Order: sequence, then C-alpha cells, then structure tokens
Amino acid sequence: FFGLASTTGTIPIPTLVDDVVFVSTGQGADCAVDANAGRILWLQITEAAKTVHSPNEMYSPQAPVPSWRFNPPLVYGDKLITCETTEPASAVHIYNRTTGQLVRSFSKKDLGLATMDVLAGIVDSSAIVVGNTVVAIDLKALDKPGSPVQWTAEVPLAAETGRRQGRPFLSKQWLYVPYEKGILRVDVRTAKSEFRYW
Repeated sequence: FFGLASTTGTIPIPTLVDDVVFVSTGQGADCAVDANAGRILWLQITEAAKTVHSPNEMYSPQAPVPSWRFNPPLVYGDKLITCETTEPASAVHIYNRTTGQLVRSFSKKDLGLATMDVLAGIVDSSAIVVGNTVVAIDLKALDKPGSPVQWTAEVPLAAETGRRQGRPFLSKQWLYVPYEKGILRVDVRTAKSEFRYW
C-alpha cells in the first residue's frame, strides 16, 4: 500500500496530548497550540524554513510524496520529537514540550544517514528513524555530549528490496518496514535485521 500522495511535500499531522495540539509542518515550523483556546503556546522556526527557494520551484512538477512519509510529532515524557525529511535540512528536533525550548537537534549526518525518510515511533526510550539505515536515538542520553545513536541496523539495497511501500510500524520487539519485494524486520533490542521476501 503506497498511500495517498501530496505534491506539496508534506501535510502536517497533529498530535494531541494534555489539551495541547503539537504540529510539525516538516518544512521548518514546529509549534504547540492550546486545544481549548486556539492560541499558540510556542513556535520554533528550524533550518528547513530558512532554505532559499526559487519562485520557479512552485511551478515545476514535483513527484508526489507518499502519505506514509508524513511525520506527526511524538511525545516522550516532557519531550516532543519532530522529524523533517525535506532536503537539504533533514533533521530530528527534540523540544521541551511545555516551553518549546530546543533540547537537541540532529541532522541526518549526525545520525549517520544518507537519507532520512520517516520517524517510525518510540520503543522504550528509543526513537526509531528509518532512512538508508535504521537508527535508534537514545532519548535518555540527550543531556550527554556526543552521539545519541544507540544502535543502527542495515537496510538492504533497493535492487534487492524494491521501493518502500508504506509506513514502518513497531511492536514491543520488532520494527517492520514494508517493501515491494518483501518486508524488513529489525529486532529493536539487538538491532539484528532480516529481509523476508513475499
């Protein structure tokens, strides 16, 4: 299932927690809105919004973006995690969800990724990001200097798998990533991966 597509690059999918609506546009704006009053509690503008675009880009044909690539914000305790997949500013941002203060920001390069496609979800204290590899960000180590990468798991080459066919999904132990020719299964405890053909 490829899902609905958008030619705008992203469609914000909100997250509602404790009467606050969290929105990440995926194009450079993350915010919190009071669900009862409709007032903006905080707004952060990221590097993606600062990218200079040519007016011709608005009129040039763009490949549709599949709906499974839209990343709703995720809440983990007092943190809000957002993921922008817009090139060249692909990044994961982690905020204090009450104040909007940026806690940490990780570019795809910081995470060791050539491409960043989707923030799959959170298992235990790990945020799982899927791109050309699968990366787990240790959310308990955000206050420590250095890389937050807890583990990485290899993704087979596109020639072996075909194109990705939908949003990755998580269980307590496994990450499943559907492809044209099969499904990638990653053990989120050991980072061992295997590809199973249909």
